[in-house]
Amino acid sequence: MRLEALRREPSAYGSTYDDAVAWPDDFWQNRLAGGDSINLVAIVAGRMVGMVGALLAAPDDPSTAVVVGVYVAPAHRGRGIGRTMMEALLARLAERTEIASVRLSVNPDRIAARTLYTALGFQSVPNPEDEGSPMPTLRMERAVRLS
Repeated sequence: MRLEALRREPSAYGSTYDDAVAWPDDFWQNRLAGGDSINLVAIVAGRMVGMVGALLAAPDDPSTAVVVGVYVAPAHRGRGIGRTMMEALLARLAERTEIASVRLSVNPDRIAARTLYTALGFQSVPNPEDEGSPMPTLRMERAVRLS
């Protein structure tokens, strides 16, 4: 699913298809093992049609989780699958007392994704990583537990 996402939507991700296929199997096994991440998929009629994940600690803030790899196959978009996966992920993150906030980055041109994230309570915040970047992103954050 990740490789499909990188091929179909390369501007939506921070890594490339070529990068991902070069990573060793143990990278993917560790990531899927869930020690430092949560990974969810959507299944429709026995087929994986979506994915979402979160790293449980941002490199600069261990109390902030980072959403990564949000993708819904094109044929299944517009059906609420992305929202359902994000809501499930946010609920899982809220169970973790060490996590106070959730961060994600999105390509500013991805209007549907930005609309979904805003509806889920995410707000735009400054992104210091964008300085000098050839591919700017919009950073969005929210508290993991909304009042």
